[in-house]
Amino acid sequence: MKTFKAILIAAVVAGVIFAIGYAGENLAYMEERVTVTAGDTIWDIAESYMDRQGKRFTVDEFVYEIRRNNGLLEAPNHYIQPGDVLIIPLWVKQEAKQ
Repeated sequence: MKTFKAILIAAVVAGVIFAIGYAGENLAYMEERVTVTAGDTIWDIAESYMDRQGKRFTVDEFVYEIRRNNGLLEAPNHYIQPGDVLIIPLWVKQEAKQ
């Protein structure tokens, strides 16, 4: 349990640092949750969110961010199954204030 908490805290801190690095692009960081259904892959889920992503990610980079954000980088936790809830990190473009 301590390892899970440490990974979760590290992921949140990394996400905040990553988001701050893109502050000049007027992006807001947000998260969405998606429940995995039969036949889903992280790749398919990433592709379905690409049009909402304000950052210039390739699908490979976005898959990595999703995996990192959900503790799915290391075996044995790198597989998803129906019923899993994934947190999808999104950097969404904001309207420029005038």
